[in-house]
Order: sequence, then C-alpha cells, then structure tokens
Amino acid sequence: MSRPCVVVVSISGQRIGVVVDRVKDVAEIALEDILDSPARAMSSVGKRCVSSKIAKMNGKVKQIIDMDQVLDLVPTADSEEAGHKDEK
Repeated sequence: MSRPCVVVVSISGQRIGVVVDRVKDVAEIALEDILDSPARAMSSVGKRCVSSKIAKMNGKVKQIIDMDQVLDLVPTADSEEAGHKDEK
C-alpha cells in the first residue's frame, strides 16, 4: 500500500507543498520539449482548464498539469465576481 507524500511546487515564485496519494514519476523537462496541447483537460469542478501543455519525452507524450489552475490560484471572471460580492 502506498503512503501519501508531499510534492513541492513553485508557483509565482513561491514554493508550496501539495499532499498527493502517490507519485509515479518525476522528470525535468526542457523548455523546448513543452508544446501546446491539442486538447485541453478540464477539471470536473468548476470546468477549469487544468492542462494546456504537453511534453514529448523518450517517444512518449506526457500531459503537464497547470498547478495554478488546479489550486485555483489564477482568478477567473467567476472568482473575481464572487470576491466583489463579499466586499458589499
């Protein structure tokens, strides 16, 4: 049985830890190997795009997750509107 672990990610210059169930693989990806994804992966909550990039590595395609979107750190029109409602 696998144990949860903490993955440290850098978002907007700040490092944060994210608890995950498991990690299958960790890789360094060269900037030139990152491409726009032909299909955007949508989250089931809020219908946000959580992946718009892919990487080609060793003949395989890997999907790159946008942690800003996963953690809802990028304001959307809906979240900005909700924030203004709280100020009233």
